[in-house]
Amino acid sequence: MLIRETFIINDTDADGRLSIAQLAPALKDLGIILSEDELKAVAHKLEVQSSKRDFIELPAFCSYAKEAMPEDGEGVIGLVEAFKVFNRSGNGLITPKEVVHVM
Repeated sequence: MLIRETFIINDTDADGRLSIAQLAPALKDLGIILSEDELKAVAHKLEVQSSKRDFIELPAFCSYAKEAMPEDGEGVIGLVEAFKVFNRSGNGLITPKEVVHVM
């Protein structure tokens, strides 16, 4: 569930897939820190598993993240808790009104 939420949060254009540029922050949120070369290799591997080139789909992302995520999952827990502070409605989206309310 946390991996899926991380995917959704980083899918900033809400198209149901991550671009290569969105992949690094998503992995970092899960505590998966990669070098530039490692990131390129992972991106290529995940692109092959997805139906469109240059994009990572949810099933491929989840599969990789489950294997690569640190045991403690600390990065995800912190991210999800921070998201919940802003997402007062609980609908998985943060509205400008919710941001103003927290600020």
